[in-house]
Amino acid sequence: MNTPPEPGPSTSSGALSMDLAIGLGADGRSRLASRRVSFPWSLGRGYPGPPGSPVTLIPQVAGAGLLAGDRIGQRIRVEDGAALHLESAGAMLTYGTPGGQGSVSDWSIDLGHGSRAVLLSEPYVLLDNANLTLRQTFTLPRASTLVSCEGVCAASTGRRCWKSETVVRRPDGTTLFEDRQQVTGELLARLADMPGTWTSFGTVMVLSEDPDGALGIMTSTADRLDDGTWTGIAPTRAGAGVCARVAAGSGQQLRTALRSLAQAASRIGGGRATG
Repeated sequence: MNTPPEPGPSTSSGALSMDLAIGLGADGRSRLASRRVSFPWSLGRGYPGPPGSPVTLIPQVAGAGLLAGDRIGQRIRVEDGAALHLESAGAMLTYGTPGGQGSVSDWSIDLGHGSRAVLLSEPYVLLDNANLTLRQTFTLPRASTLVSCEGVCAASTGRRCWKSETVVRRPDGTTLFEDRQQVTGELLARLADMPGTWTSFGTVMVLSEDPDGALGIMTSTADRLDDGTWTGIAPTRAGAGVCARVAAGSGQQLRTALRSLAQAASRIGGGRATG
């Protein structure tokens, strides 16, 4: 039975809007062990698979999205040996006001020994004057696998800004690498002068003990993507995994590319991703 939403602990982005723990039952099946969910998210029950397979969670955006000045936090913990397949339903609209405050979405993902997680997030949609900062902290031991997608859709006109800050570290606090990106209205306007149409951008990050395998399978998958997308793939620092950058002409093309790459990469750790 689903537990009712409760106020969660606070982070630098404010109270947690989603706080989930994935555990491993006595029968060997991954399960939703605990949950605290509040606006703007809604989450039904988890869908467990057979032993050794991930539990599937489908959180939905329950409100209008992020308004100027909103700060939301999400935390997911996957315990030793457990597996998670999470895919959000519905893009997160991000609003702004001229000269107003930016909004922040903060994700903290903690994996246990031998665990794995595939996180398929729908792209954020930046409306005029939107200013979004996406912060992600991934904490995982060597013997675990994480496949994560993030993306943003923005028209080539109007004032929009998006920043992404990702930190990958070990449970002892050792930082493996940091990744930062930024897209501004000025950069989008410059892209409009280049051949093709580029309005949507995303990243697939694979953190695994088999970065060479991930690089190979993602490269072959990228070669088969739609002509309206551009993909660059390279190993991360510290041999922690592989990172793929995607640029596309539409949100649908971006979504298809991100999910195709994640689906291929999830085979490295035995996870599951759906297109």
